[in-house]
Formats: sequence, structure tokens, C-alpha cells
Amino acid sequence: MKKLKDKIYFNHAGLGPISRELYLKLNKFVCDYYNFGPPEIIRKYKIYVNKLKREIAKLLNCDFTEIVYTKNTTEGIFLASELIPLKKNDEILILAEEYGANYIPWLKKKQDGFKVDIIGGGGEEGFNNLLAAINNKTRVISISWVQYRDGYLTDIVYLSKICRDKNIFLVVDAIQVIGTRELNLKKIKIDMLACGGHKHLGSIVGSGFLYVNKNILSKLNHCKIGVRGVETFSHTGYKLRNDSRRFEDGTPNLFGILSLYCSIKQINRIGIKNIGKRNILLLKKYKELLKQNNIPFIDYKKQGNIISLPLPNSERTCKILEKHNIYTKVIKGALRISFNYKNNLAEFKKLIKKMSRL
Repeated sequence: MKKLKDKIYFNHAGLGPISRELYLKLNKFVCDYYNFGPPEIIRKYKIYVNKLKREIAKLLNCDFTEIVYTKNTTEGIFLASELIPLKKNDEILILAEEYGANYIPWLKKKQDGFKVDIIGGGGEEGFNNLLAAINNKTRVISISWVQYRDGYLTDIVYLSKICRDKNIFLVVDAIQVIGTRELNLKKIKIDMLACGGHKHLGSIVGSGFLYVNKNILSKLNHCKIGVRGVETFSHTGYKLRNDSRRFEDGTPNLFGILSLYCSIKQINRIGIKNIGKRNILLLKKYKELLKQNNIPFIDYKKQGNIISLPLPNSERTCKILEKHNIYTKVIKGALRISFNYKNNLAEFKKLIKKMSRL
């Protein structure tokens, strides 16, 4: 295997590498687990459950009681699909170009007999088609903040206003935006937001969270019951907690929680405003280089950390680049370049240089 330090890595939208700082923290956890074991390991590390929630709340500007720890985005979206109360005539809108995490859970609702309208079109076209499809039966809209194939940055502020005015639940897959741009959930009304930690947040796989707006808590079903989600219980029944902890179940994954906590704390230490400015500058410079070298790409005024190149030979290009230690990914026939604030202009110039020789 090739070492990470020797790679030029442009696949953060697929899986992001972890930092040395995180490696050392997780290594310490494993050493403590081996050397000391229970109960000391639980006593020492269980505090990170609430520490993580507070770091996420700081990053998203929300209340820490609105955060639920999950394994990944899919678990968060599935929870949202089961928690929202629906009647048989209610309509759910999703985009046909969504990633499976924000698609498959809603197909289950369709199998259960609910109306799911799958809207065609990619990027800005798909978003406009979705807006046009909203009607008085629309009860749920589930959408990615940044589209995984071409980086289109959804106008979530505008969409949230429509959903608020029309009493529509808004569910957001935010894995391609959190950690790249500043977000403020106190200003933007979103009902539920799911995110995995293994991409731009720089955590390990199997770590994520779900944001549940505290103002909708009383309206939701309760489909996931566990010992951590209740205040009290007996043989005759139970009493749910009065915040998002009601959606938690049993023993938490302390390894994943520690990982996500350390990753988000590092982002908060740097400052998401600073990271966002850096990412926007890189996006601008990368686009300029592509234009200067006549390399076609899908361009939007509002775009995340993804640039999609619809090349006729994308698979071949991707394989050749990898042979030169430059890592990208092919998504639906297009070469996808996804970056984070740790990337630089020199790396992108090397990518351009290799592509121009193909």
C-alpha cells in the first residue's frame, strides 16, 4: 500500500484521511482499553458522549440537546424517515440523483404504501424541478445540501423558508457540506440533518450524528427505543427522555465518539469561517486552472468542494492518475475531484499537468 504522505488526495467526498493528532488519540484509547480495561475505560471515556455533542453544537450553532450520535448518514436518514408522522395521502419529495443514503430509506416508505415522488434532473435543474413539484400534499422533502456527483450547493435557506411556510418537514443529508462551510442552524430552519464523520470532518468510518430540531420533538413518532433513551422504565412501561437522547439506544461506540469529537474539535479550533474561506478560494483557483487548460467541468455559482469533469475517458484518466499517486473518483461517468482545506494549488497543478499529457 502507498503511504498517505506520498499521495495527492482528491477524494474527500468519498473517504477522508485522519490526522496524526487523531491517530495518537485513538491509539491512546486502545492502549488504555488493553492496559486498564473496565470499569476504568468506561469511566474515563464516557464523558466524550456529551463532549462530542457540545462540539457539534458549536460547529452548527445549535443546542447540544438536539444532537444524536449515529454510525453514519444512512442511519440518520432512516431514523428521520421513521420518526416523521405520515398519513397515506402525504407526499415525500426526493431527487433521482441523490446518493443512496438519502434515497433508499425513502424507497422503504414507498414500499410501505406512502407516496414518494422521485424528481428527475441533476444539480440546479433537479432543484428547480423539485421546487416546481411542491404542492399541498407535500409533507416531507429530503435533499442533500451538496450533491455528491457534481457539487451543486442547494439553496437550503430558500428551501427552508418554503418548507416552514407550507408546513413541510425538511430533512437534509449534510455530509458533503459540514466541515467545509459555516452553517447556522439557529438561522436556518431544518427539521432533521444527518451527517457521517468520515469525509470532510476527518473522523473514522462508522461515526456520525443526527440533528433533530427541538421544536418538532413532540410531533415525532418514537421508533427506536433503548435503555439510554428513557428516563425511567418498569415492567409496565417507560418514560422517554425529553430531548434528542430519546433516539439513543444502548452502549455507545466510545471509539467512534472519541474519533468524531477530536476531529470536530480540531475544526472548531481552526475555525469553520477560516476553513470556509480557504475552501472557497481553492474552488475559485481550481476552476480558473481548468478553464485555462480547456478542461471541461460542471460549473455552478453555488458549489461545494466537488468539481465534476464529464470526460469521455474518465475511468482511464482516474486509473492513470492513481498510478501517479493522484487520487480521484469516477461517479456516473464523470471524474470527480473533491478537496478540503488541507489541499493546495501546487497539488492541483500536478493533476492538471498529468491530465494534459493523456
